[in-house]
Amino acid sequence: SQQRLGYFVFEDYSDFLSTLSEMDGTPITISISYGEPETDITQYNAEHICSEFANVAMSGTTFFVSSGDEGATFGENYCRAYVPSFPATCPYITAVGATYGFKQGHEVVCEGPEGIITSGGGFSDIFTTDGPFDLSFQSNSVSQYLSKL
Repeated sequence: SQQRLGYFVFEDYSDFLSTLSEMDGTPITISISYGEPETDITQYNAEHICSEFANVAMSGTTFFVSSGDEGATFGENYCRAYVPSFPATCPYITAVGATYGFKQGHEVVCEGPEGIITSGGGFSDIFTTDGPFDLSFQSNSVSQYLSKL
């Protein structure tokens, strides 16, 4: 039997993930198309929720989460830093950004007029290579990327 779960606010992630972990046979994939600015959550809450994503992922569920649709600054006029979207920053999910142009043969990052549906991104300030999660698998890729800036 198929079970529908609908959760729409950040506070419900814990309930959502708890429900998933208690199900007989978790879904293979889950797509989440919303998030919160990472700056709006405490480090403790983000790490707690991310650990719950990891627990469900260990049962074989893959999470695809939107990287946001308000640009790398999450719709804010920041000149100093990117504001990535949580839970897209959690290392146990796959962040998916918006693209367009693939029918024309030149797929690029989505960028709409006045920032509408502009793909999100940026580096997490919570999930870093020196934080409590082992992200050493990303060290080479991050170093290579940063060396090209």
